[in-house]
Amino acid sequence: MTLWQRLYFLFCSPRLLHVVLPALMAYLVIGTVAQKYVGLYEATKIWFAAPILWVGPVPLPGMPVLVGLVFLNLAFKLFFASPWNWRNAGNIITHIGAMLLLLGGLFTALFSHEGYIALGEGEIKSIISDYHAREFVVRDYDGNELIMMDHKDIALGHLSMNNLPFALDIIERCEHCAIAPRENATENHISMAQHMQLSPAPLKINNEENMSGFTFQVKHDDVKEIHVVLEDVPKLPHITIDDKEYVFQLRRAERILPFSIELLDFEKHSYPGTTMAREYQSTVLVKDGDLEWQSVISMNAPLRYKGYTFFQSSFLNTPQGEISVLAAVWNVGRAFPYISGIVMCIGLLLHLFIRRRFAALALMLCLFSPDVYAKNLNMDGFARLPILHEGRIKPIDSFARAHLKTLSGRESGAVSWLVEVLFNPVTARDQVTIKITNPDVLNILELKRRSGKSYSNNELIEALSKKENLIKQIINANQDNWSAQHRALIDLYQKTMDFHDLSISAAAFIPMPTHVFGNLPDKLLPELAKSEITPYFLFSQKTRIDTTLKNIIKLKGTDIDNYTDDEIALTNISFIMNSTANLGLQHKGFNIIHVGDAQWVTPWQAVKSDESTMILELWSDLARAYRTQDSALWDQTLTALHAHNEHIETLRHTALDMEYFYGVLAPFTLSYALCLLAGVLLITSAFIKPKLSQQIALFLLIAVLIQIIGVGMRMFILWRPPVTTLYETVLFVTPIVMAYMLFLYKKNGLVLWLALATIAGIALHMLGFAHDQDGDSLVNLTAVLNTNFWLTTHVLTITAGYAFCAITALMAHYILGLMVWKKKLTPDASLFKHMQSAALIALFFATIGTVLGGIWADQSWGRFWGWDPKENGALLICLWLIWALHGRISGQLNSRGVLYAMSYLSVILGLSWFGVNILSVGLHAYGFTDSMAISLAVFITAETAFLTFAATYLKGLSHA
Repeated sequence: MTLWQRLYFLFCSPRLLHVVLPALMAYLVIGTVAQKYVGLYEATKIWFAAPILWVGPVPLPGMPVLVGLVFLNLAFKLFFASPWNWRNAGNIITHIGAMLLLLGGLFTALFSHEGYIALGEGEIKSIISDYHAREFVVRDYDGNELIMMDHKDIALGHLSMNNLPFALDIIERCEHCAIAPRENATENHISMAQHMQLSPAPLKINNEENMSGFTFQVKHDDVKEIHVVLEDVPKLPHITIDDKEYVFQLRRAERILPFSIELLDFEKHSYPGTTMAREYQSTVLVKDGDLEWQSVISMNAPLRYKGYTFFQSSFLNTPQGEISVLAAVWNVGRAFPYISGIVMCIGLLLHLFIRRRFAALALMLCLFSPDVYAKNLNMDGFARLPILHEGRIKPIDSFARAHLKTLSGRESGAVSWLVEVLFNPVTARDQVTIKITNPDVLNILELKRRSGKSYSNNELIEALSKKENLIKQIINANQDNWSAQHRALIDLYQKTMDFHDLSISAAAFIPMPTHVFGNLPDKLLPELAKSEITPYFLFSQKTRIDTTLKNIIKLKGTDIDNYTDDEIALTNISFIMNSTANLGLQHKGFNIIHVGDAQWVTPWQAVKSDESTMILELWSDLARAYRTQDSALWDQTLTALHAHNEHIETLRHTALDMEYFYGVLAPFTLSYALCLLAGVLLITSAFIKPKLSQQIALFLLIAVLIQIIGVGMRMFILWRPPVTTLYETVLFVTPIVMAYMLFLYKKNGLVLWLALATIAGIALHMLGFAHDQDGDSLVNLTAVLNTNFWLTTHVLTITAGYAFCAITALMAHYILGLMVWKKKLTPDASLFKHMQSAALIALFFATIGTVLGGIWADQSWGRFWGWDPKENGALLICLWLIWALHGRISGQLNSRGVLYAMSYLSVILGLSWFGVNILSVGLHAYGFTDSMAISLAVFITAETAFLTFAATYLKGLSHA
């Protein structure tokens, strides 16, 4: 056989793909982990972009080479070794789509470029700057560029200047510079070089944050000058020779546009009461010769012109005003992902239809803890009152639940607790509320352990005050150096501060102790003779108090010795009034008073500004009704408050009511309880006859319906798809997994599917609760995520892929466990077929979801793929499923090998769904906790141990 024949058979063989895919996945995992330590840019260069990967002195084929081998293998197999018939049409179309995708990646890698333009209002630019590349430029006085060199090509020593009338030597050079005072300055050191010395510093994780620089010596005639040039520093070194000036600059590499862009206006809209941007946009004027026109660039709505695409990337706050940052991309291959995505979608659908697995896909496509009343007062009306919190209008019930959950880990009785904190803060501070789960914190604070692990705010304030110096040291230290104990201590400190802030938020309506005033000025101001004097009441008399004091000062001057006892008392009251208000204004979280448009303020802000007098009177009545337990006044006041709120046009009253019922119903807790009940019935059913299958199925069906109702309620409240956080993705995955299992039970009646549905329901609910630990889970979106279209298409699709991956892995675990239990070497054919069907559906959703995510990235950031950890995780799932399924079809894996691969899909899913967030790198990082990282590590260890045991045991049986 000749060499060409061997190459032909090699590229036609499925073995090539079977070997290359694991290597690709290994690169993907290692390169993604490396991003945490060297940054996304450096890790991409080393692991994903370099044609040769150097492992010490050993060269290995880089990812571009491996991807090229995959492309050749697909091409040879498709055109020379695949039967072109109707039954194989789905495979053929899918392979063509994959080849188009790889081809588009090649065009993008070879010919695309990207950068950014930073514009202030009224500024015009026709130059885009590179994000990463730096260049050293020498230009004359007129701005003509005489020399331009890549920063990376410049080394220490002599630098050729191409016939310029001076020589240049690089003395100090750094990719990222540490700046220190120069101690050995001479008369040759000019300007900045006299004061600063450059030395290489560790590169920052984000390459854009690195600041490059040079120290160089210029020699001309008998003159030697030493200068420093730093990136992005406006003061540029220059020299003058024969009346000609030469300027030196280190800058981001630039590219000239064939047109210019002027920023006419920049708008940023934040969520009410926060600095978090909801959306931002730039109104620009494009000027191309004699042509010019106006356009608007906003998040997910770019401007395309002459092959360039401009995206609203970000913005900067500067002393001169806000600067809009526009990403600019030139990508000749941008159409390929769109075309290939459509082609692969058609191919996978056709493949599923031809193999009669479309029924399962069609199914998926068509698819209470009441509050404790405080004493004798009805809390329902109070719980429904609106409040602006974290940029969102919500019922006070949600506000109370979020705070109590953060402090104590529970939600029951939240509204009653909040009312006590607001209207009786002295007693509330002695209530055992704040939970401490870290025993090291108890040791640090010298607190005794309690069975409930909860302590009062007063206890903790006293204990923390003794550790004031330690707390200051921790706060002033670098957070990267904090230990788990440090974080827990600071978290506890913050909780006590939050509790204190909350306890004074409604203090404007609480009577002040009369002894703080001393004598009351009965003769000057008889109104102060009231039995209760609240800060609000004092401010209602502010005009009279101020006028009376001015008259006294005008008559008697500022010498207090000339004042009567009543006049001194009035002066004291004025001081107390203003001091108390200034203290109250420090708390800005209890925004319950509407003052127009979308503005909501705290009671203290309203009192100080003398606004909303009628609403303040009602809140004052509410506080008095609570203190006196006057249920009639309580109900009457709440009725009046709700009547007032009905006229606020900006409120979504139905959404507020829905959120209240959502909190009361607790649909996911109720669904979890039904799953647990189904589990009890399942165990009971094993010992009795007749079996309880129908009852179990009914409970599980109700649990699924309640879960769907809960998801639907969240959608209505937030007016967006319910998959914007890790917690919400778990909520969405749970009913899909359970519904699919119930569908299989309905199809063939096996109790097995009920058991798997129960196990999945319990496990996923527990996983969801683990990601719903702190605060309100109904959160606002960052500007780039604030698009219902892409959340509905990409995120729902990729999350459905997660669901079917979980189904596949669960089935594989059962089949593998059954084989070990019954000592069988081959899996049950029917179960194995169901597992493969689920895997194909998982591949469909994962692949299409990944492609849609790339298209969204292209629409938002100007690049289809950026090797972001979340993107890599989605790709890892696709490659793993392709490797396992292709291995089965091509005969590279036997049924047992496929079973092992599908069992370990649970680990791949865990890494892709949750693990990438541990890195805290990239544009998709949701944040992660140390405890969850440990949980993931334990899960991966347990799964690896199970698979190792099963494989070893079955291998031993085969040799017996």
